[in-house]
Amino acid sequence: MNLVYIIGPSGAGKSSLCEKLAGLDPQYIHFSLDDEVKKLSGVQHLTEIIRQPNDWEKFWTHCSQVIENIYRTGLESHIYLVDVGAGALETPIGREYFIGHAKQLICIMGSEDVVYTRNQEKLARSGASRTKDQFLHTEYSDERQSVYNAAQIRIDTSKGDVAVSLAEFEKAIISQMQN
Repeated sequence: MNLVYIIGPSGAGKSSLCEKLAGLDPQYIHFSLDDEVKKLSGVQHLTEIIRQPNDWEKFWTHCSQVIENIYRTGLESHIYLVDVGAGALETPIGREYFIGHAKQLICIMGSEDVVYTRNQEKLARSGASRTKDQFLHTEYSDERQSVYNAAQIRIDTSKGDVAVSLAEFEKAIISQMQN
């Protein structure tokens, strides 16, 4: 199974790179873990699943079901890009899972200022917002950094050149498939 987990803070460009690459080459199949969990749960918003702190465990259970489904139904001729939303990294078991699959991780990062600005733009489309301190405390927490640091490949998207980031992303995926 050719499966790559794409991790990084919200606003780094995980979804954008996955969508662009999948749009250019049909061998790449993009799965947003958050979107797949919403489909599996029959909800429109993750807040319908996560209402209290202990609900993150339930969320991870849904994440693991989605991952199992991809493994069970995936084709060897495709490369599956699993865009890992932040919720999957909220539980110790989720973090352990991804650290244990470090060879399949690509971390999309960027400068904190650039990533925060992108995140704010994304949140504004849904009428939400959060302070920079809240963003940094959550997206760059020690717990998440432990997963980000486990990735053998890191791509900095804050330089602003989408074509360069996309080429670097595809090169990283091909490199991982050869290992």
